[in-house]
Amino acid sequence: VAASSTSYFTMATSLSVLRIGPLTEKNGYAEKLRSALVSHFTGADARPDATATLTVSNRYFDAPVLLAPLHSSTDTLARENAPATSTCQLHEDGILLVFDASSSSSSSSAAAFDALGPIHASAEEADRAGDLLRLCIGSSVNPPGPLQDGDKRTRKEYEMEYSRRVLWCLDRGYEYLEVDFSSEGLRRGMDERDKEGFARVVEAISSCMWSSHVMKSRSGNVRGNGRGGF
Repeated sequence: VAASSTSYFTMATSLSVLRIGPLTEKNGYAEKLRSALVSHFTGADARPDATATLTVSNRYFDAPVLLAPLHSSTDTLARENAPATSTCQLHEDGILLVFDASSSSSSSSAAAFDALGPIHASAEEADRAGDLLRLCIGSSVNPPGPLQDGDKRTRKEYEMEYSRRVLWCLDRGYEYLEVDFSSEGLRRGMDERDKEGFARVVEAISSCMWSSHVMKSRSGNVRGNGRGGF
């Protein structure tokens, strides 16, 4: 008898890991994104300084995805998330880099775009920059662009900076997105076909073929993915 997706996740010995960061006091947007994702995928509030398992489910498969800070070691995550009677195999599948979209190209802030270079390099060196999903997320609390309050950039300056960020992302395998973290921004576009902002982040996570995925049968139950993780 095929098990339900819930029972599979309860017994899971395989988890995909989606890294997020940098989670620092100077980069509150990364924490905002973490909380929004936990709320969307689990319906619960995110706990401070804690990992969370997102239940990703679509018409084809279910997948348990561990949303974890960049700084957490893989060994620690494996121990903390292993079932009582088994070990837990982790797959470093993805990474979300988050920064303040209003920062200028000359900014030295830890939350600025240019601070992501060494962070990405360190993540790759530590094997924490999975290549199934890489998103680079410019964040604000207003619609992105040069017309935000306090943003003195002209349209041309904004477009030049946008292009610079996109090229950096393309060179490293990231999709570049800009997310409005206002209440309206987090709700906007969920039902649109061509999604942007937070709706696109959710869509990308929901459609990624995670290493921990379990294919659904036509009856709606799930079956193993052939990787030996379930």
